[in-house]
Amino acid sequence: MPQNAFPSSDLPILTTLKEIEALFDRAASFVETAPDRVHLLAIDMPHEMGSFSELVRYAGAEGAIRELVAKLWSLLSGSVPVHALVLPDGRVVLTAHPDKRSDELFRLALVSSEAEASETELDAVVQILIGINALHGTVRTAPPLASSEDWDTTVRKMLTRKRIEAKFAKVLAQSRNQPPAPRRTSVVDDHLRWLAREMLRTPSAARNIPQAAAPDFRPVDPRNHIVNMRFGKLSPRGLVSTTQADLREICRSAASFVAETGGDIMVYAHGGLTSEAHALAYVEDTVDWWMKNKVFPIFCVWETDALSSIFFALRGTLGSPSRGFASDLRDGATEALVRTGGQPVWQAMKTSALLASQPDGGLALLAQELNKAFGSEDLPLHLVGHSAGAVLHLHWLPVLQRAKRPPLTFQTLAPAATTELARQALDTGPDVATIRCRVYNLTDTAERDDTVGAFYGKSLLYLVSRAFEPDGPIPLLGMQRHLMADTALLKRLAAGNGGNLRETIVHASARVFPGTDRLASTAKTHGDFDNDATTMQSALLFIRPGLDPAIVPPFPATPRARGADVLFPSLPQEAQFYLSVAASAAPQTTPQTTPRPRPHPPAAPRGGAYRLLTIGIDAYPDQPLQGCVNDSNLWADWFRTRDFDCRQYTSPQDTTRDRIAEHLRDFVTSARPDDVLVWHFSGHGIDIADTDEDLGDETSNRDQAIVGYYATVPSSLIEHALIDDEIHNILQQLTPGAELLVFLDSCFSGSATRLAGGDRTRSLGRVVRPGHRARGHSLTGSGASRSGNPYTGTNHILFSAAGASQLAKELTVAGVSYGRFSHAVHQLLPGLAQGMTNSSAVRDFDTAVNLMTQNPQLFCDPSRAELPFALAGL
Repeated sequence: MPQNAFPSSDLPILTTLKEIEALFDRAASFVETAPDRVHLLAIDMPHEMGSFSELVRYAGAEGAIRELVAKLWSLLSGSVPVHALVLPDGRVVLTAHPDKRSDELFRLALVSSEAEASETELDAVVQILIGINALHGTVRTAPPLASSEDWDTTVRKMLTRKRIEAKFAKVLAQSRNQPPAPRRTSVVDDHLRWLAREMLRTPSAARNIPQAAAPDFRPVDPRNHIVNMRFGKLSPRGLVSTTQADLREICRSAASFVAETGGDIMVYAHGGLTSEAHALAYVEDTVDWWMKNKVFPIFCVWETDALSSIFFALRGTLGSPSRGFASDLRDGATEALVRTGGQPVWQAMKTSALLASQPDGGLALLAQELNKAFGSEDLPLHLVGHSAGAVLHLHWLPVLQRAKRPPLTFQTLAPAATTELARQALDTGPDVATIRCRVYNLTDTAERDDTVGAFYGKSLLYLVSRAFEPDGPIPLLGMQRHLMADTALLKRLAAGNGGNLRETIVHASARVFPGTDRLASTAKTHGDFDNDATTMQSALLFIRPGLDPAIVPPFPATPRARGADVLFPSLPQEAQFYLSVAASAAPQTTPQTTPRPRPHPPAAPRGGAYRLLTIGIDAYPDQPLQGCVNDSNLWADWFRTRDFDCRQYTSPQDTTRDRIAEHLRDFVTSARPDDVLVWHFSGHGIDIADTDEDLGDETSNRDQAIVGYYATVPSSLIEHALIDDEIHNILQQLTPGAELLVFLDSCFSGSATRLAGGDRTRSLGRVVRPGHRARGHSLTGSGASRSGNPYTGTNHILFSAAGASQLAKELTVAGVSYGRFSHAVHQLLPGLAQGMTNSSAVRDFDTAVNLMTQNPQLFCDPSRAELPFALAGL
């Protein structure tokens, strides 16, 4: 800024005596050498502006102040600057930092509009005099005024020293019987930020600050939004201490904020591998963003900084660095070392989280003070926790429940809490069932691609599950593979969202589709979530769903939660040396362990690779079809453009009954745990009954089959049919842990026929197989009775082209025939939002097919219907 440039919207304006008191009470941290005395002077209103009241009438109060200060700026910023103005209406404008001076004086100018200062102006002057005492850290019964002999004639006419001294004594006497002004308000925080910025810009002969200190300077007094804890209790030590009186002021400020803005309160808990200094820096970087969005943030800073302790606990096991040892330091070896030295530290951290919610713990006291501050008013409370911060909040939930103050929302970012703890916390009473919950996590692929420093080849949550937790691996709330397998917990988490898992589970993805930014995260690693702008905006919109995402200011681009490395806050050089030696010497794979194949990009919502088997048959000799090979080509092309493994069979010799069975068997048995398999079939199907009478009865015991290619017209189609019994037996050989989606675009895939165009039938009809004992279930289902669900316990998910009594049809696009179902799914796949469930996916397929007479169906174990659709978000 040029020397005399006017900062039109930057100067602090103190509108009340309480603001003046609160500012000077807190300003000492941002003033290097406090002024000792106040020198009074007067400045005339510029004649062309008329009186101050006239200026206010035309420009408004704020506009009048800006115009007036702009007019006087060259005078105020001269070689002997004026530090503050007292306006005729009693407002005070700070115009220069108190450090900007060559003597011990604080220059205070009264803007003259009347011959004698009003009581309002006098009150402002006296409050500044009291503030200078507070800033100087002294208690004086007389006002700290400079000699009145130096006052100019105008000031002597406006105010006498005797009048100031009388008022000063009266205010001091009254203050002894009155509660102090609230020290923490967002307005005062803004003024302190200005003081902090000006402090760094203002040269001072008295100041001796090392050059390196500037980046670490905290321009915001963090006590307004921080609950600092150590071993679960309020911390009297550290960079920022917190007492119960501090809690009381924080909660009163929060209550005032909610009353004034109609906003909300968010209590945030950082992860367990964050140092106190980095946590405080995160507060500084992000508090403004929350406040601008009408959310009053309270940050739980619990002094964990656990990684350094864990490392030093391991140091005795590591011994001196050597290449022989480092060559074994891979995932399994690291887990073994962590079990030995790291478990006690991790358990101590979890104990600290538990103690915070005990009767004398920091969070228990925070709940008490919130209850007092809000009284009978509703408490708009929301919880957000990252990593181990979820442990802190899950212990707090029962406390809030008992106080009849459950939060409105509970969000966890890559939570390091066990699923058992989550179940316990969410089953503490009926009010908890109303909490809207959301879990943000990495896909299992991303977890496996993440690293912990340079010495562990998976994410921190893998290390927690397998090593930090006793008797691991222990299921964690933040691990997709564990959470999605716990249907009871999923149901409980989704209860507050009306059972909607799409609102409840957000898997991080590099792609965010238009209109889904409130359900998105682009975090790539475990430590990314609380810095990821997309994640934090989603968290905000979950708290305040009425906000328009288009007008939400961007989350701070580079918050300093953990410095350069989330997992290495201030590690000693010796520790860094040990880790660097281990990383440089370690081999790329664990000895005697088969390397796990890395999935193709982009990251899958599970841990393995995507794989497709697609079969399309047109060349039936007696009833040829037109669009089945086209269907297969569509699907194969889509998967190949994503570099996924694709097996496609459309030639006659590759699509006979026996070859289809062989392809399918090889496909499911070659899967690895966590792979996502997709089987797509487009061709003829038949319905099989055991008697002629059954042929006319849709509800009787009949089975279904798909029909392979045959060269000559057979005497019986059954010899070329792959019957549901055989299909079911093949699918049962699926590798445990893999997921299988089946898409059948054929007749009888849902007991339906499929017609080509308006009259070309794709159905080979129903056939009689004497002696056949039909089970009456859908094509890939198990042998359950018709009174039950034949898909209970099945290991796959079937999407069929149409319902049992409907015809599955074709459409023509640019002269090319396709099955309506295959074409609709193919068109939808690129835009399906991550987190969409299987049941919602089939509803979208139905909408896209857009026929009253053809409705795609979903067949699966009931527990799988509301799980995320594995092809969404690719």
